[in-house]
Amino acid sequence: MRASLAPLILGLLLTACGGPARTTTIGSSSAPAAACDVSGRWTGAGRDRASTSWTYALTLDQVGDRVTGRFDWAGDDGTVGPEDVAGTIDCAARTLALEGHIAADQVSGSLAASRYRISLDPSFASFEGTWTGVDVVPGTFAGRRD
Repeated sequence: MRASLAPLILGLLLTACGGPARTTTIGSSSAPAAACDVSGRWTGAGRDRASTSWTYALTLDQVGDRVTGRFDWAGDDGTVGPEDVAGTIDCAARTLALEGHIAADQVSGSLAASRYRISLDPSFASFEGTWTGVDVVPGTFAGRRD
């Protein structure tokens, strides 16, 4: 019995002393986790509470947890224009928080700067979100990476 415990005791001593240890994972997948990177071009659509339908192209750049970019919006009410955005990503929660800024001279219609709260899917290839803000009709939207 003492001889059969020797490998176990040796393994415990090596692990406790910082020596080599082996770990066996049961049921793990060899597929790598999705990279937390939202950089690139996204497209999608949304609808606000006034029933205006919106389409957009969104370009994002990510450095660490900081994200910057630009929405190019088009509403079925004739409103069109760009909105610059900046914010942060929480990779563990797969959430993105962005604040918008509008250059009024570049907008046709009543586009206003919004706050965006976005939930990304596990593969970081699509998302769903909401927008709110001062002088903004709140809405929901979804997008996919191009």
